[in-house]
Amino acid sequence: MGAIISVSGIILFIWGMTLRSDLSMTPAQIRDWTPSLETLEEAGKIMYRVDTTLDEPKRTSILCGVCAHLSWVDGPKPKAWSCQNCSQILWEEE
Repeated sequence: MGAIISVSGIILFIWGMTLRSDLSMTPAQIRDWTPSLETLEEAGKIMYRVDTTLDEPKRTSILCGVCAHLSWVDGPKPKAWSCQNCSQILWEEE
Protein backbone atom coordinates (compact mmCIF):
# COMPACT_ATOMS: atom_id res chain seq x y z
CA MET A 1 0.00 0.00 0.00
CA GLY A 2 2.82 2.41 0.87
CA ALA A 3 4.62 1.73 -2.40
CA ILE A 4 1.49 2.50 -4.43
CA ILE A 5 0.96 5.80 -2.62
CA SER A 6 4.65 6.74 -2.99
CA VAL A 7 4.76 6.03 -6.73
CA SER A 8 1.42 7.83 -7.23
CA GLY A 9 2.75 10.84 -5.31
CA ILE A 10 5.90 11.01 -7.44
CA ILE A 11 3.87 10.78 -10.64
CA LEU A 12 1.46 13.51 -9.48
CA PHE A 13 4.38 15.73 -8.41
CA ILE A 14 6.07 15.41 -11.82
CA TRP A 15 2.76 16.04 -13.60
CA GLY A 16 2.07 19.12 -11.44
CA MET A 17 5.53 20.56 -12.09
CA THR A 18 5.03 20.31 -15.87
CA LEU A 19 1.77 22.32 -15.85
CA ARG A 20 2.06 25.91 -17.04
CA SER A 21 0.97 28.66 -14.69
CA ASP A 22 -1.24 31.52 -15.85
CA LEU A 23 -0.20 33.64 -12.86
CA SER A 24 2.10 36.19 -14.46
CA MET A 25 2.32 39.80 -13.37
CA THR A 26 3.95 42.73 -15.08
CA PRO A 27 6.57 44.74 -13.17
CA ALA A 28 4.04 47.58 -12.87
CA GLN A 29 1.46 45.26 -11.28
CA ILE A 30 4.07 43.99 -8.83
CA ARG A 31 5.12 47.55 -7.94
CA ASP A 32 1.52 48.72 -7.41
CA TRP A 33 0.37 45.70 -5.35
CA THR A 34 -0.99 46.41 -1.86
CA PRO A 35 -2.42 43.99 0.72
CA SER A 36 -6.11 44.20 1.57
CA LEU A 37 -6.81 46.61 4.42
CA GLU A 38 -8.61 44.61 7.10
CA THR A 39 -8.38 44.10 10.82
CA LEU A 40 -6.97 40.77 11.95
CA GLU A 41 -8.59 38.86 14.79
CA GLU A 42 -6.48 38.59 17.91
CA ALA A 43 -5.29 35.04 18.59
CA GLY A 44 -3.79 35.38 22.05
CA LYS A 45 -1.48 38.17 20.89
CA ILE A 46 -1.53 41.12 18.53
CA MET A 47 -1.68 40.09 14.90
CA TYR A 48 0.09 41.84 12.03
CA ARG A 49 1.00 41.11 8.44
CA VAL A 50 4.39 41.74 6.83
CA ASP A 51 5.01 41.40 3.08
CA THR A 52 8.45 42.03 1.53
CA THR A 53 9.25 42.03 -2.17
CA LEU A 54 11.92 39.59 -3.29
CA ASP A 55 13.17 41.67 -6.22
CA GLU A 56 14.84 45.07 -6.15
CA PRO A 57 13.83 47.64 -5.07
CA LYS A 58 12.94 45.85 -1.83
CA ARG A 59 9.86 47.27 -0.11
CA THR A 60 8.04 46.00 2.95
CA SER A 61 4.38 46.54 3.78
CA ILE A 62 3.28 46.25 7.41
CA LEU A 63 -0.42 45.89 8.20
CA CYS A 64 -1.47 46.45 11.81
CA GLY A 65 -4.16 43.93 12.74
CA VAL A 66 -5.59 46.18 15.46
CA CYS A 67 -6.47 49.25 13.41
CA ALA A 68 -5.87 48.04 9.78
CA HIS A 69 -3.27 50.77 9.18
CA LEU A 70 -0.84 50.05 6.33
CA SER A 71 2.75 51.32 6.50
CA TRP A 72 5.47 51.03 3.87
CA VAL A 73 9.20 50.70 4.57
CA ASP A 74 11.98 50.77 2.00
CA GLY A 75 14.14 47.68 2.41
CA PRO A 76 13.61 44.46 4.39
CA LYS A 77 11.53 43.93 7.54
CA PRO A 78 12.71 46.18 10.39
CA LYS A 79 13.93 44.63 13.66
CA ALA A 80 11.16 46.35 15.65
CA TRP A 81 7.94 48.11 14.72
CA SER A 82 5.11 49.97 16.38
CA CYS A 83 2.02 51.10 14.52
CA GLN A 84 2.11 54.76 13.53
CA ASN A 85 -1.66 55.04 13.86
CA CYS A 86 -2.49 53.35 17.19
CA SER A 87 1.04 53.27 18.76
CA GLN A 88 0.73 49.52 19.44
CA ILE A 89 4.08 47.63 19.49
CA LEU A 90 3.75 44.88 16.89
CA TRP A 91 7.12 43.16 17.38
CA GLU A 92 10.61 43.58 18.83
CA GLU A 93 13.46 41.24 17.94
CA GLU A 94 16.09 40.52 20.56
